[in-house]
Parts: sequence; structure tokens; C-alpha cells
Amino acid sequence: MMIDVQSGKKLVEIFGAKLERRKRKQNERTDLMDELMQIEDENGNKLSDDEVADTILMLGFRAQPFNIPGTAYRYALQCRKKLVEIFRAELERRKRKQHEWSDLMDEVMQIENENENKLSDDGVVDNIVSLIMGSFESISSACTWAFYYLALHPDVLRKLREENLAFTKNKIGELIASEDVTKMKDTSKVLEETLRLANVSAFVFRSGDPDVEYQGYAIPKGWKVIVWLRYGSTDSRNFEDPLCFNPDRWNKPARVGAFQVFGGGSRICAANMLASMQIALFLHHLCVGYKWELKNPDVKTTYLPYPKPADGVKIVLSRM
Repeated sequence: MMIDVQSGKKLVEIFGAKLERRKRKQNERTDLMDELMQIEDENGNKLSDDEVADTILMLGFRAQPFNIPGTAYRYALQCRKKLVEIFRAELERRKRKQHEWSDLMDEVMQIENENENKLSDDGVVDNIVSLIMGSFESISSACTWAFYYLALHPDVLRKLREENLAFTKNKIGELIASEDVTKMKDTSKVLEETLRLANVSAFVFRSGDPDVEYQGYAIPKGWKVIVWLRYGSTDSRNFEDPLCFNPDRWNKPARVGAFQVFGGGSRICAANMLASMQIALFLHHLCVGYKWELKNPDVKTTYLPYPKPADGVKIVLSRM
């Protein structure tokens, strides 16, 4: 069971149904959904129904916490309520009936603390819900940017394709495995460079237990500090010509602390290796099986709730 994909799809269906009701019946009030339905790109095209639903799910993640009907934050709370209902029902079903396979929810249900006590039902559901935002949108965003960057840099795509085709020829009738991905140098470089420029997690919050002094600044105990992760990835002191897509920069490792797309320390993303592997496998199947062109190569970038090409990367895709 792919929990993140199924739940994301379920929520899109929920808000998609709400969108259809809005389109059939004139609404007396105007709120976030109504405004999104009217957005147009530079060619006068409105957002698709899927784009409206997806945007509603994500906007509340970084919205001001105003729990007022019609706001992005209010919609986000409704999303969380739906997610809790979905996972609560699934948790109860698993407690009643054993199944042969194991996935993330099964693993979370078995977690124990230092006193060997397992998580409560609320704890299991809360952990699963929290993982949705970190898994569903981040990987799809990175893959979207990979489409974009590779289309703009055919020389990079050519090297990537040559490397992956070489591995495919040696595995006739077999699927590519994780150990193969670790040997693909060009694939790894494209992956790292895409994540550097397309990191969904722009910042993280931290707070200190003791008083801290840093470079002449006193940070009192308990104060919140924002660590701007994206700044380190686009700082010219860390990367030469930092806004240029250049996978070959990864021929040598980055400076310590400069590349933290998955965070760092004890709070590093628990699924960082899984995410990297999923994107690498996507790159493999993309470059050996398909060719594509951007419909709008000069498209502008929007930055809320996360950076993405304004047109969602519209492409002309065909099999090779």
C-alpha cells in the first residue's frame, strides 16, 4: 500500500468534487477556491481542475494561521481532518485483520519508546499524517524540475541517457536495482543538482535549550531560529555560478553544511535515501524510454507555496 500516493489522490478527489459543485452552482461568497479557479497564465489559460485541487492542499502549509472560513490555513486544517479520518479507519482495519505485506504504517505501529511502550493510536496517525507533506509533494516537485532542467540542457540529458542505456543493455529482461543506481555517476550528479536548485524545504525552525552566542549575536534560550536551507545551496561562496544548472559541479563534494536539502543532524529527513532512490529510478525510466520538449521554455517561476514553473512544466512527450 502506497500510503502517501493513495492519500494524496484521495484528498485531490475530495477537493475535486467540491470544485465540481462550485462550477455547477454559483457561489454567493468568494474564497480561496474561487480565486484559484480564475487564475490565468500568460496565454489566458486557467488552471486545470487537478491544479486547483493540488494548490489548495499545499497553500495552507505555509499560510498565516488564520482559522477563518475561506483562508488557505482553514482549508489545510480540513485536509488534515480528512487525512486523520482516512488513516484512523485504516489503522482500525489493520488491528482487526493481519495482512501478509508490511509498509510504513505497520512499522510505525511497532515503534517503541525507551520504556518499551508502543505509540498510541493517536501517535501512529499523527506520525503518518505528518509524513504526507514530506513525501507526496517533495518528490513530485523534484521530478517536475528534472523534466524542465534536462529539456533546457540537452548535453546533460545526452550523458544521462548514455549512462542509463549502458546499464539497461547489461540487464536484459531485468529491472534496474538500487545497487545499480549507486554506480551511476552522471545520474547521481543530475539528482544532486536538481535537488540543490529545486528544494521544496526552503527553511526549518529550530529552538535552543540554553542561551547561545553566535558571531556576536545573543540568542536567548527558547527563541526560535529560522535556518534558511535554500540560501546555502544558492550562495556563490558555496557554489560557483549558483543559479546555473551544472551537474558537473558535483565532481567534487560541496562544502560542509552548504548542501542541506534534507536537513541535518538528529533531525535529518528520515526518508532521504528513499527519496533519492525514487528520483534516480524516475530519471532512469524517463531518459531511456522517453523524449520531450518544453511548450514554454521561457516560463516564469512562481514561489508559493514552493518554487515551480508557472505552467507546471507543460511538455510534448513521446516514446523513444
